[in-house]
Amino acid sequence: MKKALQQRTAPHRDLTPDEELVLIKKKLQFFTTLKPVRVWLDTKDSYLNSVFGSLQRGIPYGKIIELSGRESHGKTALAIRLAALAQRDGASVVVVDLEFSFDEVWASNLGLDMKRVYVIRPELGQFGKEKGERMITAEEQLLIVQRLLDRLHRKNKDGKIYVLVDSIAAMMTAEDAAAGIQEQNMRTKVSLATFMSTLMRDWVGMIYNYNVMMVFVNQIRVSPGAWGNPEYTPGGNALRFYAAIRVRMSRMGKKILKAGRPMGIRGRLTNWKNKAGGGSREGASAGYKLYYDGRMKFLSADQIKAEGGE
Repeated sequence: MKKALQQRTAPHRDLTPDEELVLIKKKLQFFTTLKPVRVWLDTKDSYLNSVFGSLQRGIPYGKIIELSGRESHGKTALAIRLAALAQRDGASVVVVDLEFSFDEVWASNLGLDMKRVYVIRPELGQFGKEKGERMITAEEQLLIVQRLLDRLHRKNKDGKIYVLVDSIAAMMTAEDAAAGIQEQNMRTKVSLATFMSTLMRDWVGMIYNYNVMMVFVNQIRVSPGAWGNPEYTPGGNALRFYAAIRVRMSRMGKKILKAGRPMGIRGRLTNWKNKAGGGSREGASAGYKLYYDGRMKFLSADQIKAEGGE
């Protein structure tokens, strides 16, 4: 009796915000997993860390990253280099090679262990109950990616995943494919932007909860007659809104020469958007040297300019 009285008169403890939410989910019979632990990829390079995330912590998993630039500026090479660093960090690596430009030998030179990489490319074949052969669409291609991420997460809920999608401009939507070359119209011109808007809404939560570092490579295009800056990136506005980090890559000066022979390129990395957290700073920049043998070196943008960058 005395014990029961003490229990009834025990001081009430307010629930924490997390406990309140757990209680509500239980009453609604929403059985969710534990919150993902925020994890970071420390590249051990202060320039890479500051441009792609936080100088102190590195690059965050659970975020969308856009890496854009003109052709032959080193976008794919840098994305593969980040994949190699993530792989050494224990992450599973998935490469979605929509441009058929991913080279296993080159990737190995950049430090990637190809025996542990999932490579997904557009395929020609029969799909569902269709009788004829056709190329797989972007919707079907990325559904494969989503199912793979589901499997990787189920196998290791605390695991990390790095996904490279190369590139946005190479995505062929079902609407585009059905129209063909001759029947393009106003609807097909915006079909990629519409698809990306749906994809980003669907994937942003999955990427966060599965601890995925999702890197989208995007190209710079030029719109003739446009007001202001004519440069734009394909795929509409959804990616720029949902991406936590946006980095622009641009070549500077002439090629790196040795005894008159081209050995590589140099350029600048500029952060256009940074919502990585952890003390991240928007507008950080760095210089880079990409050698044709796979080596990459990062330094300050001022050093690159002093070496011959313009």
